Amino acid sequence: AFPAWRDAGGRERARYLAAIAEKLQDRAEELARLSSRNNGKPLGEARIDMADAAACFAYYAEQAIALQDRQDADVALPDDGFHARLRQEPAG
Repeated sequence: AFPAWRDAGGRERARYLAAIAEKLQDRAEELARLSSRNNGKPLGEARIDMADAAACFAYYAEQAIALQDRQDADVALPDDGFHARLRQEPAG
């Protein structure tokens, strides 16, 4: 999946990450109960885990958009005779 993910922009990545967060929220109770049954974790803690997982995906969706918005931003330099832009590319 690396080439396709590498070529995806921040907003496209954010759509995937936000969709994962939404599905985790939609199925949080079911997943919490399954997690509790699988590993013996108290149900209340498993619910917290599901909320935390959804929040993480939502956070990184926002960060993907923020990264895209910063892409090619001007870099302040002390000499007006030079111009620089910030370009960030994924390494893996």
